[in-house]
Amino acid sequence: ALLQQIEPQLREKRAALAEKLGTEVEISPEEDPDFRKALKKANQDLLNQYEQVLQEIRNEIRSKLLS
Repeated sequence: ALLQQIEPQLREKRAALAEKLGTEVEISPEEDPDFRKALKKANQDLLNQYEQVLQEIRNEIRSKLLS
């Protein structure tokens, strides 16, 4: 999903570089700073969601053990 979101931007960057350099340019998502930034954010968001769910489960277990 992330790759699909950033693909239009990559196409624009490729086209701009091709025009500037006069030759086709291939940019992989991994080479693009915007993609790396978006991937890092997505990974952090996922980690935060995981930690939140894990904490909720821990609290539920504690609650059941104490009742």
